[in-house]
Amino acid sequence: MRVLILLFSLAAGILLPQAHGVSVLITPALMLMLFFAFLKIEWASLLRPEPCQWRVVVLPPVLGWLAYFALSGYSSVLADAGFLAAAAPTALATSVMVGFLGGSVAFAATTTFLGNLAAGFYLPLSVWWMGKGGGATPSLGSLWGILIPTLQTLLVPLLLAWGIRRFVPQLASGLGRFKHPAFYAWMFTVFASMSRASHHVHEQGYGFGVLWPFAAVALAVCVLNFVLGWVVGARELRWESSQCLGQKNTILTIWVALNFLDPLAVLGPLSYLVFHNLWNALQLWRAEQKEPLRHASTGGQ
Repeated sequence: MRVLILLFSLAAGILLPQAHGVSVLITPALMLMLFFAFLKIEWASLLRPEPCQWRVVVLPPVLGWLAYFALSGYSSVLADAGFLAAAAPTALATSVMVGFLGGSVAFAATTTFLGNLAAGFYLPLSVWWMGKGGGATPSLGSLWGILIPTLQTLLVPLLLAWGIRRFVPQLASGLGRFKHPAFYAWMFTVFASMSRASHHVHEQGYGFGVLWPFAAVALAVCVLNFVLGWVVGARELRWESSQCLGQKNTILTIWVALNFLDPLAVLGPLSYLVFHNLWNALQLWRAEQKEPLRHASTGGQ
């Protein structure tokens, strides 16, 4: 059922560009999702990151620059798009996805926090260099313009969840049993993101001849990220590492592209948004196929 809802959210967003105005509610929806995810984490893990978490945090800017230099000989705009697709940090919804599939929410939450904190610094610095030949040059003010909203989106639900667990543990236990609010908030962010992306494509009048090179680059980067995340992860955390490196905060890099680079570069993170959500749908489908088997093998216990 979750797979169908995710696919419906993707399709509805693509087919309803008129609904792009609801994207202003993406941030509150993300904060709701993160609040429910943070209710389940072990707080000590935030203070003691695993070595593989640092690898997942460092790899996006490294891969971004490799993509940039590999593509710069073909097209500067395509190089910008490749950088944005690869350099985006872990998506804020990754903790929710990992939780749905039975992985370590604490690992995903810590990686998300560290990755987005780092991106608040390396993205403006990278884009300053990339955009010095055209577009607006990011300033210290733009650095805070990325960093503060990102930290606010992460820290408000984090501190609220900590406070409830610390001072009202009975309420935390009760809220922790609810899974549907986080799932439907995630579906809303998928719909709203795709609607905004679809609106931008329609507004600019991009045809297939323009779209396919960007889509091809985004697909290659997406596959590389999920595979490489599995390779660099610790043995017991390979799946979580793969998800954290592959599921990207494209909302952040879309904003960067539209504000500081050639607007055509936004097709990189927009295409990536489609591909990583299709992979998420496949993973949810596989998980749903396994659940009935586990239920049957335990005699319905």
